[in-house]
Amino acid sequence: MLHVHDLLDEYEHRLVARWASAALHDGTGALDARAHERVASFLEELRSALSTAVSEEAPSLAPPGEEEHIASPAAGLDVLVATRGFGALHCLILELAAQRGVPVSPAEQLTLASHVNRAIAGAAELHLRQHDQDARRAAHQLRNPLGSAMMALTLLRSRVEFGTDARLVDTLERNLARIQGLIDEATPARKHGGSVEAPHAG
Repeated sequence: MLHVHDLLDEYEHRLVARWASAALHDGTGALDARAHERVASFLEELRSALSTAVSEEAPSLAPPGEEEHIASPAAGLDVLVATRGFGALHCLILELAAQRGVPVSPAEQLTLASHVNRAIAGAAELHLRQHDQDARRAAHQLRNPLGSAMMALTLLRSRVEFGTDARLVDTLERNLARIQGLIDEATPARKHGGSVEAPHAG
């Protein structure tokens, strides 16, 4: 008797092509070799989980805390793009089961949904982590010239008598401080082992 996990072996190339076609939205299903391997690896993990669900007659749910590993097929892709790919994969598996007359037990349905949802969540985690890294990199690059500008302004205050133009200097100082505050708000300090990461010095 055929089960859903058997279909994943039989239709692997078609499933990978559907993932790519939906994710890339170009209708060709073209993926580079590494991305193809990642999707195939995800399908292998899913096949194993579905096989376990059948043998144990209970859902084999995706383990928590493995976002980056599970999301690897979506590495470098937008969250929406990855969601389209995994959603299309989910639908095609169920379509193939219906076409072949393969019954899908509640345990298999829950297993399938769990792993696909975990992959989508993993893609979102990966995207947010990359966004955070990009924001911190940009903030670091901004802090150095900003710190130099604030230091130069402090030196000017100590050496130059601005007289009636002092308000302009005050405005400049307030705006530099505001920029510093915006950078700090955009990149809050992260905790590492109970300590808080200090911001980079200007």
